[in-house]
Amino acid sequence: MRVRLNSKLIDAAPNVVRLPTAQTRQVRQNYNQAAWNARAALRKASPWPGEYVHPQQRDARKLAEQLQGVEQTPALIIASAILASLDADAHAKVVAQLAPGALSGRTAMVQALATARASRLNVGQQLDLFNALDRLNERDR
Repeated sequence: MRVRLNSKLIDAAPNVVRLPTAQTRQVRQNYNQAAWNARAALRKASPWPGEYVHPQQRDARKLAEQLQGVEQTPALIIASAILASLDADAHAKVVAQLAPGALSGRTAMVQALATARASRLNVGQQLDLFNALDRLNERDR
C-alpha cells in the first residue's frame, strides 16, 4: 500500500491499513495566520538583517575578538588562574583598575581587561565564548 507522507508517496509496511475515518489530506491550520504574517513582515523590515544573535552571544563574540590577539604565555596562564581564584570584590577592583586604560583604546589594556573578564565566566558564558572562538577560527581559515 502506498501512503502519502508530507506530500510524498511512500511504501507502507504490509500490516498498515488505511482507516475508513482517516482524513484524505492534512488540513492546514490557519489559526493565528495574521500573527505569522506580521512576524514575517517584521523580520523582512528589520534594520538588522540576518540571523538574530542573543545579547550574551554578542558579548562573547566581542570578547573572543579581543582575546584572539592575545598570545598565550605561562605568565598569562598563571595570572588568569590567580584572577579566577579571587573573590568577586577583589576581581571587581582589578577590572576597575584596567577599565580606564581600556577605554583609552590601548590594545594591551583592552586585551588585559578581556583576559580579566574571561577569567570569571559562568558555564553558559564559557560555552558562548568557546563557540565564538570556534566561529572566529573557522572564519580565519
